[in-house]
Formats: sequence, C-alpha cells, structure tokens
Amino acid sequence: MKRRIAVIFILIIILAGAVVLICTLRGNRSSNVSATEGVSVSAGDGVAYVYYADTYLSLDKNGIVCSNSSGRPNGIPEIAGIDFTKLTYGKPAQAQEKTALDYVLRVASDLSKQEIRTDKIVYENRMITVYTGLLEIQLGKNEKTDDKISDLADFISQLNGQSGTLFMQNGNANNYGYTFRAN
Repeated sequence: MKRRIAVIFILIIILAGAVVLICTLRGNRSSNVSATEGVSVSAGDGVAYVYYADTYLSLDKNGIVCSNSSGRPNGIPEIAGIDFTKLTYGKPAQAQEKTALDYVLRVASDLSKQEIRTDKIVYENRMITVYTGLLEIQLGKNEKTDDKISDLADFISQLNGQSGTLFMQNGNANNYGYTFRAN
C-alpha cells in the first residue's frame, strides 16, 4: 500500500512539473497578446495604437496589429474606450464591439489622411472624442464623420494653441454649425 501511494505521489509531482513547464513555455496566456512568425507587416502603417498588457500595439486602418514596442509610437493617436478580446501581431484585432473598433479606426485613418495630428481618440457611448494638444474635439456618433473631419482640416489651424472644446456632433452640411468653447 505504501508503495502504491509513493508511486501516485511521484506521478503527481511529475504531472505538476509538466504543467509548470508548459505554462512557462507558453508564457502568460491571460494577456491574449501573441506573436505570429513569418508575417510581413510594416510598422509605419499604423494609424492608431493601444496600450495593452504593458505593450504599445499599433493598428493599421484595417485593424491589423502591425507593430509592438515598449515605447509609445510617435505620430499616431492612442485608442481608448474599446474593450479588446484578443490582439495578435499580424492579425486583425478582436474587440467586444467590432463596429466600434471599425468606427474608431476609420476616424484615425481619416485624421491621418487630412494630416491632423491627434493624441488620443476616445470611444464612449457610441460617440467619439478626439484630443489634440489642449483641444477636445467632440465628433459625436457615426454620422457624416468624413465631412466633419474634412471641415476640421479647413479650420483647425485657427485653433492652434487654444485650449477648449470644439463641439462638432451637431454640425450640418450647409453651414459648419460647430461651436467652440474656450477653457
């Protein structure tokens, strides 16, 4: 009987050691951040980034994770307010709300095309707010966002150096109809 208990005890120790070894080799699975070998993705293609699991991950306009680094990427905005479920290098980011991620990435891409440098894009309550310098720009819901960003490109230089909030969520196509409130 003692011999049987000793064999079972040794098997349990071996099994526990194997589990620890497998977990160590796989890394920390709770972060859902992984790498894919053999993927050709250019780091310069990022339109926005997320800070996730102590890493800065750049996303391209299609939502593909195109770079990762320990330092904040220059020239592209941070995304906030999106709950990601999986981020894998070289693969499309997975978020709880795919339409929200698509909307944020479209805004980031449009801002980049218009050469409007931004620091952060926040998605909250189906609305987007963009931060650049001391300005808060409330774009609102996914309605005529392309037109709003085009309008913004026309007059953002007039707001340089100012601190305040630009309300663009209720603008119309015939007249800018936007309101700026200085801090």
